[in-house]
Amino acid sequence: MESNIQHNNTGMVSLESICLQRNNLQLNVFVQNVSFEKKVTMRYTTDQWKTFHEIDFEYQLSLFERDRFSLVFPLPRFQQRFHMEFSIRYQSNGLEFWDNNQEKNFCVELTRKSRTKEQPSGFQIQKGRQCQRSIFKDF
Repeated sequence: MESNIQHNNTGMVSLESICLQRNNLQLNVFVQNVSFEKKVTMRYTTDQWKTFHEIDFEYQLSLFERDRFSLVFPLPRFQQRFHMEFSIRYQSNGLEFWDNNQEKNFCVELTRKSRTKEQPSGFQIQKGRQCQRSIFKDF
């Protein structure tokens, strides 16, 4: 029986960008336009895959033969440190494709910065720390 799942990134789905905006992460994904019906989901964990959750992206626009989907992920308000691993799933026309950072998963690790008069509190990127599976490139 043939599998309709492709776990390596074949270019059908790719994480375009991830940005830290106040207390949110904004993720943008491009997918190949295989059919009209599409579902793009982020599967993530904050406890090293003991449990996981899924959240859907929303369609934004079409560019040539690719569609952009976006997601705003709210960061926890009262947590000093935040660690998340994730991958992106694209389902269309009975097929399923993943962008999972070449089977290492994407990783985000953030530390809340201290409040000063000049800057209100918020998250900043924790630099120099290695995530268990992979470190997400600087963003």
